[in-house]
Amino acid sequence: MPTTSACQPPRDELRHAAQRFYLRHQGEHLSPDRKRLIGRCVQHLSEAFGVSQRAAEDAALLAFAEHEARDLAAYIDLDRSTSYAVIVADPARGKRLVLTARDLLELARQRGTAAVAAHASG
Repeated sequence: MPTTSACQPPRDELRHAAQRFYLRHQGEHLSPDRKRLIGRCVQHLSEAFGVSQRAAEDAALLAFAEHEARDLAAYIDLDRSTSYAVIVADPARGKRLVLTARDLLELARQRGTAAVAAHASG
């Protein structure tokens, strides 16, 4: 069972705070400027909860992914995915998509989103 220090809020609490932030502020940025929205969320979590930059980034990025996927039927199949390949199930089309780590990095470079998680490592 994961433990949380007295100084750090539970991971779910941070993620839920990030989700609320996105709901309140989603209309303030156009889609191409999502790096700025995520950056503002990271800053908010760091200041409001006194957590590390890394903890704030992790919560902000996970919440953003959930926020973006809220209207999608497609999902990442965690049971079939590995550390090097992500399986995306698309039930609406009855298809599965496989993305390797290389594919994901290339997509991030093309979209200019690689810098969103530039501080996250490992």
